[in-house]
Formats: sequence, C-alpha cells, structure tokens
Amino acid sequence: MSRSKHTRPKSILAADRVRNPREKRGASDPIKARRLRRLLKMRGVPIVEIQAKIDQQNWPLPMIKEMRPRRGCCHPANKKDLAAVLRRAGEEFIYGIQSIELRQGSPGCPVFGDYRPPGQIILYDQQASPWFLSPNPNPEDTDSFMTFGAIIQRSSTTVRVSWPGDSLRRFMLFGVLFHEMGHHRLQHYKGKRSSRIARTRDHEDFAHLFSRRSCAAFHGDSL
Repeated sequence: MSRSKHTRPKSILAADRVRNPREKRGASDPIKARRLRRLLKMRGVPIVEIQAKIDQQNWPLPMIKEMRPRRGCCHPANKKDLAAVLRRAGEEFIYGIQSIELRQGSPGCPVFGDYRPPGQIILYDQQASPWFLSPNPNPEDTDSFMTFGAIIQRSSTTVRVSWPGDSLRRFMLFGVLFHEMGHHRLQHYKGKRSSRIARTRDHEDFAHLFSRRSCAAFHGDSL
C-alpha cells in the first residue's frame, strides 16, 4: 500500500501538519527522495546528505490572544501558562486548533470556556475567590471544582466556593481547556464542519471523558 497523509497514524500526521502547516502533499514522501537520489547518481552528481536537527520545542503554537479582564476579575491562566501546557501536551493535542482566546465573561453565573468550530477555543475571565453561587448549582460543576482543590461550603441561601493556592489556575487549564480540547478532537476528525456533528449531550460526554483521560495522562493519575 502506498504511503498517504490520509492513512498515517494521527500522532504522526498531527506532528507533520503542526510543524509544517503549509507543506504540500507529498513534499516529504521518502519515495520521491529516493528517486531523486537515484537520478542524481545516474548523472554523476555527488549526493551530500544533510541531516537537519529539528528543535523539538520550536514548532508553532496556535495563536493565543489575551484580553484585559473585567474589573474585579482575572485570567487565572495566562498566555505563558497556556503555552507551557500546549508544549508539554504535544502536537497531536493541538492539531487543528487555530486560536485560544482569553476573553471577558458576562456578569452572573460563571461561564468558563467555549469551543467554536472549526478550531477556536475561548477561556473567560473569572471572579476573584471566593465565589457565591445559587443554593442549587450544577452538581457536575461542583464535583469538578472539588477535583481541582476547591473548598465548597453550603448554606440555605448560597454555596461558597473558595479556591486556595493555584487551584483555580489548574481548574482553568486542566478542567476547562482540556474539556474544550475534547470538543475540538471530536469535531476535527469528522470533516471539520462549522456546525456541531453530534448532539449537545453526546458532545459534552465525549469532552468530559477526553478531559479526564488527558488529565490522568498529563499528571500520572494525580492532580
């Protein structure tokens, strides 16, 4: 079977496309390179093999934009934090992501992140700790908060969420960013259409599972 960009494993394809996003199809085909060497040899042209060393930390990252947060809010994870996580995660993790934006959120119930196909991720600014939520918040949210170290205190009228240390930063990076990456992963390998290719519930379930597995792999089963 001939080599093809469509038949190579995703990990190899992603690395090539991230490192050389504008490379034409077949540009790195070893068959073409062998044919060229054979032709040069037949014509008596000396062949000089040059082995280029690729800097493993020099491949391009998606565009990262940071907007000024709202008054009283902050971006728990900044551009430097995002770049460090993406570098460590590798090319397959970011393949197809066009941009990651740190934007202002809206007053009221906190919104953490959003994915807009085909490749845009948005992370919103957050209120300073502690947060005061309604007495009946989404249980999936509170479970996720506690996973990353938040302290939950309940009363009859409100739920107080405290974020000690860098727990909010880790939540935004490994809870929210990885979750939105899961939406992208499902979408990207299904034709990269601008509309969602699965029901909202199925999209959320896949993103949640992807986030959990990515966190386990990233941290060795511990946060």
